[in-house]
Amino acid sequence: MKNNSSIDKIRSFNRFYTGFIGLLNKKLIYSNYTLQEVRVLFEINCTTYITAKQIREMLRMDKGYLSRILLKFDKLGILKKEIDITDGRTYKLSLTQKGKLEFSKLNQASELQIMSFLSNLDEQDICMLTKNMENIQNILLKIK
Repeated sequence: MKNNSSIDKIRSFNRFYTGFIGLLNKKLIYSNYTLQEVRVLFEINCTTYITAKQIREMLRMDKGYLSRILLKFDKLGILKKEIDITDGRTYKLSLTQKGKLEFSKLNQASELQIMSFLSNLDEQDICMLTKNMENIQNILLKIK
């Protein structure tokens, strides 16, 4: 049932949700980082070693844009690059100690933001919200 009403409802929800969690703000969670930068930090943090190509594929990000983000991280001293011994043209990326601390601060700020959103809800509403989010995610995974 793909009709204009469904499309309007999805677009309306997207506008509401991106505004609700502040995705349209230039910087995320009162930090010096954009949403895209925080996502790249997240991916690097969650993997022992990851390549730029793997990040690009996961996030469907433009090569040039990712390159600029990684250059910024390098200049800030939060990114560690090691040549991949199996392919000398590739770098394995990880966070420096400073980068791990920076990510930890961002992660904690994100958790506090979500806790503040949930503070006005009772357990039943929180359960319904998270279950509906899981349902949305499962449905959208069928599209990929």
